[in-house]
Amino acid sequence: MSHLAKIVMSKKLKSVFAIWWNLQGLIHSVIKKNIYIIVDAINENDNSDFLESLFDSLEQLLKNKNVLVILSCRSEYYDNIIPNMTTSGVDISLKEISLISKYCGAVAVSYYSRLINGKETNDFTLKAIAQLRSQIQTNIHYVVSNDSIDEAIFRLENDVWSEGINAVVFLLYKPVGFGVDKKLIRNDNRIKSFMNAALRKKHYYKIGFDTCFTPILLDYQDSFDVQSIDSCEAARFSMYIDSEMNAYPCSFDNQNADYKVSISESSILEAWNSRIFNRFRNKDSNCKKCSSYSKCNGGCGLGFAINAGRNC
Repeated sequence: MSHLAKIVMSKKLKSVFAIWWNLQGLIHSVIKKNIYIIVDAINENDNSDFLESLFDSLEQLLKNKNVLVILSCRSEYYDNIIPNMTTSGVDISLKEISLISKYCGAVAVSYYSRLINGKETNDFTLKAIAQLRSQIQTNIHYVVSNDSIDEAIFRLENDVWSEGINAVVFLLYKPVGFGVDKKLIRNDNRIKSFMNAALRKKHYYKIGFDTCFTPILLDYQDSFDVQSIDSCEAARFSMYIDSEMNAYPCSFDNQNADYKVSISESSILEAWNSRIFNRFRNKDSNCKKCSSYSKCNGGCGLGFAINAGRNC
């Protein structure tokens, strides 16, 4: 959506032709369904002061970019897919909450709040959960790192979460973006305490894990049905597509781009069956010697040092 932001912010564009020319970059970078939505919105808001109207429309579209995706997914064009979504909860409006509850099956709130002296630090997180939970099934996404695992243990042992949530889903920390290796969790006694608190204690909410946790979960198979977990889903039943129309097996490859396939000139199916995606799937690994390999497929396919199972 970078072209859209550029148009909205650049008030130096004085003519309709200049705006039209800048819109071409946007039109060529999004799927056809979203083009129709954008053009319709501009036409519907057209009036005698076309320039001002166009900027107002673009600003509204920019504010509601998630709504465009939701409306598209629930249309017949996409065979009535029911989307879920994640939000930080920052500055979420009542109108947005109403739209989310109408079009989504569930919503997850990234739990940025931390406990300091027994008090939560992020009011935005708590307020968003309180507003969402009354209208839609609401989950928490909590990132477990070397810095946060002690707090996660305390929260699980004492059930210190926002009330009314459906589930807490734990995401394993990855050293990407601004991430650093020193925040990776290691196989130590804290992992044992964390997993015991998550799996062997009864909670009023459900517990979930992202698939990066699978090598760790396999050490605790006596606490759950192993058929309820999956190995890394990248290039097996999911892919990531960025705003520049590039496909990746996993979203965390969008910086190194080792397995990037452009779908501007090809189809999603062609990317899925491409030599590059197959190279990701068939990557050689020392983990193939492990007895648990058939269950976890070697853990992280990108090779990040996040596998913290006993045998990893």
